[in-house]
Amino acid sequence: MSLVRNIVAGMVIFMFASGLQMQGREIQVTNKTELGNAINSAAPGDTIILKDQVWVGMVMELKFKGTSDQPIVLRSQTPGGASLESGSRLEIGGDYIVVEGLKFVRGYSTSSAILFNSGGRNANYCRVTNCLIDNWSPDNVSTKFHWVQVMGSYNRIDHCRFSNMNHPGVTVLVKAGADQPGHHQIDHNFFGPKPEGEGNGYESIKMGGGDYSMYPLYTLVEKNLFYHCDGEVELISNKSWNNTYRYNTFYDCQGTLTLRWGRECLVEGNYFIGAGRDNTGGIRITDQDHVVVNNYLENITGTDARAAISVMSGIPDTEGGNSGHGQTKNARILHNTIVNCRESMNIGYFDEDDLGDPRGDITAPENCTIANNIIYSSSAPLIKEAWAPSINTTWLTNIGYGASLGILLDSGFIETDPGLELSAGGIMKIAAGSPAIDMGTILADTVRTDFDMQLRADGKPDIGADEFSDGPGENLPVMAEDVGPEWYTSPALGLESHKGLSRQEGSLVIYPNPAKEKFFIAVDHMSMNKTVYVEVFDAFGKKVIDKKFTDLADNPEIECHDLKGIFIVRVRTGGMAFHSRLILY
Repeated sequence: MSLVRNIVAGMVIFMFASGLQMQGREIQVTNKTELGNAINSAAPGDTIILKDQVWVGMVMELKFKGTSDQPIVLRSQTPGGASLESGSRLEIGGDYIVVEGLKFVRGYSTSSAILFNSGGRNANYCRVTNCLIDNWSPDNVSTKFHWVQVMGSYNRIDHCRFSNMNHPGVTVLVKAGADQPGHHQIDHNFFGPKPEGEGNGYESIKMGGGDYSMYPLYTLVEKNLFYHCDGEVELISNKSWNNTYRYNTFYDCQGTLTLRWGRECLVEGNYFIGAGRDNTGGIRITDQDHVVVNNYLENITGTDARAAISVMSGIPDTEGGNSGHGQTKNARILHNTIVNCRESMNIGYFDEDDLGDPRGDITAPENCTIANNIIYSSSAPLIKEAWAPSINTTWLTNIGYGASLGILLDSGFIETDPGLELSAGGIMKIAAGSPAIDMGTILADTVRTDFDMQLRADGKPDIGADEFSDGPGENLPVMAEDVGPEWYTSPALGLESHKGLSRQEGSLVIYPNPAKEKFFIAVDHMSMNKTVYVEVFDAFGKKVIDKKFTDLADNPEIECHDLKGIFIVRVRTGGMAFHSRLILY
């Protein structure tokens, strides 16, 4: 009997101990030795907590295996409190590992800040969240290395911030190849600013590579904010198959989302806000079978490769490589809204470096469908065929207005005012009574939602990125408060006009908006005794109005005869500056 009791007691103790293990341990570490011991002993469900302090010269090699319901976590004591400096970096080479709340500052390593591989083993089902890498740059700014390299499968990077990368290299590089299954997710991150580099190799995100561009990655890049990412023309460089880029905001960036090599990618519901700065870019398409749908592009000032939508000529039927551009073929460009851009759509631009390429002659875009788009701009032509007529292009129920079309079309364009109005979120949407409502062509590519995820459910699609509706939609475009580490306070970026204006103490409001011939500046009591400067800039950055007001008794009136389009208004008073958009008609 005593033997039975002992066996039962032993089983109870074992089950209790196993139950404790199921809950996982919290292991607090304060130095390198304690961290090494914690890493070596970590088991599924454990959390390793780095003390809030500076960690110098550390290489953290995380090779353990968690499980889907019991990941192993490495986090800061408080979010942002553990500071990895002087080249400290992280290698993740295991399964189901979560890294949270770290910051990488004041130092660098050419082996990358975060590498999803350790000891030759790739990461799978791992996550990096709520982290910051800022100014992680070498003394010699010509030193090339990448900040984050993603390998393996089903990894996620979210709610992180990547700022002030001033040297050659990719901010986030996702590797492709036969041994790289992909299926990663990059979402709710802040990228930028990233200053212009010298030539190629300064991408913010690179998906794959020239020699591996025939491999699929199945990776999702979603709801990120790219701010002043000016590194090079390819802000995002797609060089792999089957990726999705959706609901991202590109604000005042001099680069483009470039589908460089690889096929069957989806570019959906992104917002490109040029803000009128020179050389801002949109979407550049090369290679085959891409879908570009429901995107909103406003005040883009770039041309050719940096046009709002650039559909490139290139070398036909070529798979990848470290040079050249593939001919655009079978692209579907559907339900996009392009507003006040310098070069709204460029069909056929080619890179002179492709001349004489031994793989073939440059060939114009072929078998593309361009349907249900709105192009509204005073900059002519709305469509620029840059080199040779495109081959067998299908144009269906597009609206073009404000300038000459630039090409001869029979039934593919409707030349009429699309009836846009400024929404509370600062985006141009179709208004009640717009000729775009219910007039789109029903396509084989069923477009079920619009650019803020409202349903196109009535079988009569509207033209453009917006489906006219009183129903609720997502809170888009993504802005600074929606992305990055929750513990990080982002400085003011000048994006406020795209979330609407509320009249608060110490604020300025422009009304009416849209306006015709004149508008007013409402100045509250805090500014009554201050000088107010009002400047208005067109889409190309040219100052078209410059006014000064003193001793205000009433809200100042600004006349704007003969001005039409979308403008940026800057109001300066009392050492403060406010920006807003203004529509004049």
